[in-house]
Amino acid sequence: MAFLGLDTLAQKSIFCVYIGLWVSYGLLNEYAKRSHIKFHSATAVVAQCFVKLILAVGLFTSQDGSIGKMIELMKIHPKLFVLYLIPSGLYALYDILAYVNLSLFDPPTYFLLLQFRLVVTGLLHQRVFKKDLNRNQWFAILAVTMGCVIKTIGDNAGATEKPIPMFGYALLMVQILSSTFAGVYNEALLKTYDKNISIHFQNTIMYLDSIVFVMICLALGITGVSFREAVSVGNLQVLLQWPVLMMVLIMSFIGVVTSLFLKYLDSVRKAIASGLELVVLPVLASFFFQTALTGYLFLSVALVAGGIYLYSLPVAPVNPPLALQKDSELEDEKASSAV
Repeated sequence: MAFLGLDTLAQKSIFCVYIGLWVSYGLLNEYAKRSHIKFHSATAVVAQCFVKLILAVGLFTSQDGSIGKMIELMKIHPKLFVLYLIPSGLYALYDILAYVNLSLFDPPTYFLLLQFRLVVTGLLHQRVFKKDLNRNQWFAILAVTMGCVIKTIGDNAGATEKPIPMFGYALLMVQILSSTFAGVYNEALLKTYDKNISIHFQNTIMYLDSIVFVMICLALGITGVSFREAVSVGNLQVLLQWPVLMMVLIMSFIGVVTSLFLKYLDSVRKAIASGLELVVLPVLASFFFQTALTGYLFLSVALVAGGIYLYSLPVAPVNPPLALQKDSELEDEKASSAV
């Protein structure tokens, strides 16, 4: 059996690209912080929404049909606009908090604590898709939780920098919950609504809803700035600096790849892929930015990586007692003889 059930080349490619994009994003964000490049998260999210929409429409027209066909589908499936309000709103909130939280946490800490998504995703996936977690997966959840707790305890051990405020951990928890609920909900829509509808059409609907949601957030002042401030010349010019521009593009591609991941894999393996980022990120952050690799980090990475490995292991079915097997065989013989 292939690792994590990645049987096809397409599944393996989606899995690896997803990890690579998130690691690249974390490294670029750290570079921007160290280079004192400041940008407003609301401006970046607005840009991402439009780039995602352009990507989705471009993929639809290149693979599924014309703009006219897309408009006809919108008339046939107006219900999708309502259904996608939930994941689009949660994804927009996640995008905003991703920028905020990465400014509060170093990349290894941020991605490690984000692995609580595995716990929440497993429980929610079990609830929505009626799939019970097996023994290995429960042990994996315990290992991941312990790893996250150990890293949290060691965040400020012997550090001279200002400790991370509790408000930062609260924001990270909101980000985790928004990502998890949006992922499982989106997976359910992609797999159960109408299998004949193009994934790029569904993405287009979701990104249109995302733009509406972001505009509402800006109008209500939830992001801390108005729409006029978010799209001001000064804020937009900052996006043209190559680290910020690359982060916006990477986050946009992540949106498209995430939909492919949920369509052809599932939200549980997406959470596992997110966990594997932390195995690569601390090493790369240490190489590029001389980030310290502490004992707490090694222990927590070992626990989380071990938990992810356990989560991926299949569990052999438990055979019934020999007496029950014999009874079952006798019943089968009686049934066959009766026929």
